[in-house]
Amino acid sequence: MVARLGLLVAGGRGARMGEGLPKALRTVGGRTLFARAEAVLRACCDEVLVCAPVDLELPCPRDRRVPDAPAGEAGSASASAAVFAAGGREGSNRSHGPLAGIVAGLAAREYGAALVLGVDFPLLDAATLRTVERALDGRAVALAAPGGVPQPLAAWYAPGAAAPLAEAFARGERSVTRAVLALPHALVPVDGERFLNVNTPDDLVRAELLLERLPS
Repeated sequence: MVARLGLLVAGGRGARMGEGLPKALRTVGGRTLFARAEAVLRACCDEVLVCAPVDLELPCPRDRRVPDAPAGEAGSASASAAVFAAGGREGSNRSHGPLAGIVAGLAAREYGAALVLGVDFPLLDAATLRTVERALDGRAVALAAPGGVPQPLAAWYAPGAAAPLAEAFARGERSVTRAVLALPHALVPVDGERFLNVNTPDDLVRAELLLERLPS
């Protein structure tokens, strides 16, 4: 069993970014969003897996990738775990949103606590996420909540979260926030500047400017 499992949700195709690159391969401060998120997860976790559609080109070995859970199947989580065990060579190319990645990732390993992090928070640091972890304390999920806004892609998940999230996904739920907030959870106030979500070229410029003045 992995004491602390890191799940890097990196399924964004970056359509609003232009240039035909996956979002994970755009850079801030000379490092890709993928590299930044992976470094934060490695600082907090014992093992890191990458959750993304199988056709998305990412700088990650196949044996560390988890394909998104397929839609419309009650056994979606276990099916994705089986694909992971086979080396991630099968699975749907179509993305069904971040909930599909979380469901598959939570099924891929036995874990004590799992940290889920989206690839598009380039300013987020390990210290902030360790603060969020302390709020898990018997709950299913502890979420960072800058300005009171829940962030299910910057959250710690207990083992008990896996089954109800898989069931919600199999029923057709696609809103990760709605699915996660239906579980016993804690919302943890955190520094909002660290939660700049990068979706457009303008967001990349803002991230570069903020990076210069935020403590490293």
